[in-house]
Amino acid sequence: MAIVARTLEGTTLVVVTPAPPLGTPDPSRLFALYTGQESAGARFLDDTALGVRVFSLPALELRIIFEPTRIRLEATSAKKPHELKLAEHAASIIKEFYPKMPFTRYGFNYDITYQYDAVIPQRQVIGAFFDDETVERTTHFGWQATLAKDKGKRRETYFFKVVSPLELRVLSNIEFEQSFPLTHESQEAFERCYSEASDIVEHTHFS
Repeated sequence: MAIVARTLEGTTLVVVTPAPPLGTPDPSRLFALYTGQESAGARFLDDTALGVRVFSLPALELRIIFEPTRIRLEATSAKKPHELKLAEHAASIIKEFYPKMPFTRYGFNYDITYQYDAVIPQRQVIGAFFDDETVERTTHFGWQATLAKDKGKRRETYFFKVVSPLELRVLSNIEFEQSFPLTHESQEAFERCYSEASDIVEHTHFS
């Protein structure tokens, strides 16, 4: 079996502080970071019950969510990491609003669908776990794997799900137990991890 297509469904970047509450920036100050066409159609929404403020920047295809312990940046389109620079946006926000606050954990999420040139032998794979009766009743199937790297400072969790006879969808969550770099290194890592995560299926075998 060979992969004939890869489709990026979405990307997310999260930075986490061990010293909550984070607090949310004033909308006018955040929007001031984006000038001209970048701020076209910008808006924000508050959820006071959860202490969450969401900023949407449609011109940049970007959503920024401030929560009590973390900042989450989401791509609202399927652009690849080098096209939509979530890490650069995160670094700018931290330097502007939280210059003295520690962000000691961060993570990247990539949601990717892979298409094969042959039918995924789902029954064969499920049969390694269940008896024939259970296999007959199974309508959805997936699995999870976590890899530890860099002496535990980096953890990669992959959620695999067969979504059609020819397609496998993988949500990759790459977490770092270290301070988020406020330099070009963060964007380089975001792009590099995408390449590494998109290759995980190359290590997947169905026989």
